[in-house]
Amino acid sequence: MGRCEARSASRSRRRPRGERSPKRRRSRSDDRRPVATAARGRSPSIEDRQRIRLTPREGRESVRAEVSSGRGESSRYESRSSGHEGRSAGSSSWSKGGGRGPLAPAPRPGLDEDRRYKQLDDDPRYFEGAELGKAQKAALGVTGLSGRNTASFDPSSTLVRPAMRVIYGFQGKRFGSQTKHDDVVVVPNFLCCEGDPSVFDAMVTELQEFRASGEDKNPSKLAVVSRIVAKMCKYFAIDGSESGVRVRWYRKANSSRAKDFESPGFQRKSGRNNCVATLALGSTCELAFKRNKTGETIYFPQANGSVLLTGRDVGLSWRCGEEACAPQGAHVSITIVGYSSEAVEEKVLIDPAEAPAKGPCRDFRVGRCNYGDRCKFSHGE
Repeated sequence: MGRCEARSASRSRRRPRGERSPKRRRSRSDDRRPVATAARGRSPSIEDRQRIRLTPREGRESVRAEVSSGRGESSRYESRSSGHEGRSAGSSSWSKGGGRGPLAPAPRPGLDEDRRYKQLDDDPRYFEGAELGKAQKAALGVTGLSGRNTASFDPSSTLVRPAMRVIYGFQGKRFGSQTKHDDVVVVPNFLCCEGDPSVFDAMVTELQEFRASGEDKNPSKLAVVSRIVAKMCKYFAIDGSESGVRVRWYRKANSSRAKDFESPGFQRKSGRNNCVATLALGSTCELAFKRNKTGETIYFPQANGSVLLTGRDVGLSWRCGEEACAPQGAHVSITIVGYSSEAVEEKVLIDPAEAPAKGPCRDFRVGRCNYGDRCKFSHGE
C-alpha cells in the first residue's frame, strides 16, 4: 500500500508536458545570462590569403599582422562591394563557382623555361576576366563546390608531353644546344645545297665500286661515307666509336627495292643509344612516321643534302618507315644510330615508356579508346 502511494505522489509532482521548469523561466528573464555574440576575431578572407601568398617572404609578416589586427577591413569590404556591382541576383560565382567573380587565379604551377621557344601568354585561364573553374577556386580556399568543372581544369594537368617537337637547325659545325628525347631536328642544306649533285655523284661512284669488289660489307670504311658520318657526329655530338651506320641506295627512279649496306653494330639494340640521324642525297625522299596510339602519319620530305635527327622517345611513340613513298629518282640515305651527349632527359613530364608496363589497352584493339596519349595502358609500343 505504501509503495503505491509513493508512486502516485511522484506522478503528481511531474509538470505537464510543454510547461517549462522554473529554473529555465528564470534564466530566460535574467539579463545577466550569456548571450551569443559575433566573434571578436576573424579568419583571413580569400583575398587576404591570396595577398599573403603573393607577397615576398620578407614582407609576409607585416601583411599577416595587418590582416589579424583588422586594419584591412575597409579595403576588404570595398573590394567585395565593388565585385558585386553589376551582378545579377541569381549569380552563383561566390557560392558554387562558375561565374566571373573578382577572384584572381592562383599563380602558375610552372613555366616552360625552354629558351628555344617564344614565351606566349596564351593560357586562357589567365586572360583578363576569365572564368575561374572549381579547381582554381578550391586552390584559393573556396569550399562547398560541387558538380563538374566545366570552366577549367587542374593547373597541373596542362603540363602534357608533346608527341613530337620539331626544331629547325642551322648550318654550322655544331647544333649549338641540347636536345630532348621528343625532339626532331631538321637541318636543310646541311652537307650541300639542294641543287648541288657533286656529293651524290661521288657517293654513287663509291658505292658502285664497293658493290663490285664484294670484299667488305661495312660501309663506314668508305672514304666519302666516313667523312659524312664524322660531320654528322660532330654536329649532333654523337659518339662515332659506338654508333652503327647504314647506307641505303635506290638505284632507279620509283623503285621500292633498295640495296642496304650496314655496319656490324647497326642492328644491335643498345640501351645507350638515344638518337637516329638520317642524311639524304639525290632525289627528294619522304620519311614517314606513323603514330602507335592514334594511327596518324606525318611525312618529312628530305631534299638533297639535308639531315634529320630523331630522339629516343620519338622512336618509341612513332613507327618510322611505314607508308613511306619511294623517291622519284636515284637516292642515297645515310643513317646513324648512336648516343648523343647533348640529349637530355625531360625533367617535368613523365616518360611514356612506363605505359607498356601496365598492360595492353583492350579498347584500343577494337578501335574505341578515347584517351589517346592520356591512356595509362599500352597502345602497341
